[in-house]
Amino acid sequence: MLGHARAVDVRRDHLDTICRRWRQTGPSWPAGERVLSDERTLTWGARKPERVRPLSGASCNRLVAVLRRAYSIGKQKRGLVTPLTYPHYSEGKRGEYLTEDQCPAICANFQAKEGATVKADVFRLAYLLGIRKGQLAPHLQAARAHHRRHVETPMAGRGDQERRAARGETRGRAARHRAAGLGGAPARL
Repeated sequence: MLGHARAVDVRRDHLDTICRRWRQTGPSWPAGERVLSDERTLTWGARKPERVRPLSGASCNRLVAVLRRAYSIGKQKRGLVTPLTYPHYSEGKRGEYLTEDQCPAICANFQAKEGATVKADVFRLAYLLGIRKGQLAPHLQAARAHHRRHVETPMAGRGDQERRAARGETRGRAARHRAAGLGGAPARL
């Protein structure tokens, strides 16, 4: 990878080679450590070989975006000048539906210490109901607005006082209700 290379020494062919390797075998790294300016030491372990898998073009794009952002910050904060361009791969369509065969395969692979079957059942139910991410957003917004208007807003404030005065009620109606032996506060009209 880039290792200790200076930012101005990195070329496009370096990035192409790295992405090609990521797409063929997957990203890996050795164990290492780095001493920070405040004398703290960051250490990390080597990537386990069983975790190394080839990446898709979209995953490479996400990782290259981190590098692109680092170079952008270097340009803003440190005056870094470099003509570096970055590889970009085409990405598949997002939000494709699962097939009938994929859903049971996913459910069969739920791994949890407890409740794997319950999680699989909930996933299967969600699949069968067909509710997709964002599908209920307009309905939820309307329900939240209704809740704010009718549930969260108590009948208090000057408007409520004016309504009670118009009905001939006073502040002591709960006390009158208790004095009449009828228990707690009366129901609101």
